[in-house]
Amino acid sequence: MAATRWREQRHRPEEAQETVLIGLDESTTERSPRVLKARGQSMFPFIPDGSILFFEPADSVRPGDIVLSRDRDRWLAHRVVRLDAGTVTTWGDWNRFPDPPVPFECILGRCVQIRRKGVDIHLDLPCVRATGRLAALVLPILKSLRRKPCCP
Repeated sequence: MAATRWREQRHRPEEAQETVLIGLDESTTERSPRVLKARGQSMFPFIPDGSILFFEPADSVRPGDIVLSRDRDRWLAHRVVRLDAGTVTTWGDWNRFPDPPVPFECILGRCVQIRRKGVDIHLDLPCVRATGRLAALVLPILKSLRRKPCCP
């Protein structure tokens, strides 16, 4: 695996709703494993700012998985909430709206481990996968209720 150069990136308020990943350089191949540092609050509280994420190539994904995708000039790590014919819809746990659907080919990896505050969380454990699937089902429903006015 190619050595990863870490770049410093200042946290800006306009990026507060994105989990932007830094640490990728041009020598990293499309299908190689990646170790990246999360910046932002879009996946809070599951992925706090500064967590280290470990990705492997995504041969298949399921709702609840956290995947790595590229959005214009930044890398995003968001949860899969929907799979349609050849497209994947992701949503940051803390974001109010889902991301636009992307073709499966744009998914560059699936998160298999998170290191936060020195503790490793392995996402392939059955209880953690079940929690991710539950989040993919429940969070969109809760967010849609939050957008509706409570009084006429």
